[in-house]
Amino acid sequence: MLLRPFLQNIKTIANSTLPSRAALFYNQKSHYSAYGASKPEGDPKQYTDYEIIKNPDEWKYVERLLPISLIPEPPLKENYPSGWKPATAKAEDYPYFVERTKNHLVPVYLKIDKRGTRRLTKVRRISGDIWHLKELLVKYLEHVNKKPVGVRVDEISGVITFRGDYCSDVKEWLLKKGL
Repeated sequence: MLLRPFLQNIKTIANSTLPSRAALFYNQKSHYSAYGASKPEGDPKQYTDYEIIKNPDEWKYVERLLPISLIPEPPLKENYPSGWKPATAKAEDYPYFVERTKNHLVPVYLKIDKRGTRRLTKVRRISGDIWHLKELLVKYLEHVNKKPVGVRVDEISGVITFRGDYCSDVKEWLLKKGL
């Protein structure tokens, strides 16, 4: 019996001194983080007005800021400091063809899965006789590494996947062929 009035006093003290959650939420200042909730900053013409200029002397400064739409062909040299080699083979030279990427690189990639325990080497952008290319690559990789190579061919997307890290060996073979 004595405990009940004591608890009622604690509840009234707590209610009077601490504001409710709803009161805290509605009394906060707005941060205007959304565009719709922000106040307008005066006349929109002040900061959205633009001018069309057709002066070629000024346009050259704009053109240098625009991104280039096409990656240019690299200049032909005998040796490149990075070790890069341009493609010398044409699509008609072999029954298969491995097209370079837009940055003129060989499309051979290493994918590491399962927390680093599974390594897959992928050769992409293959057109033509993908099965013949697979046979030649498997024969070369088994000769170089002296062990059998697991391989999967996706003919629809033009991708050959090898189980293991054969990235440098495949790139070396493709560069020797001029692809």
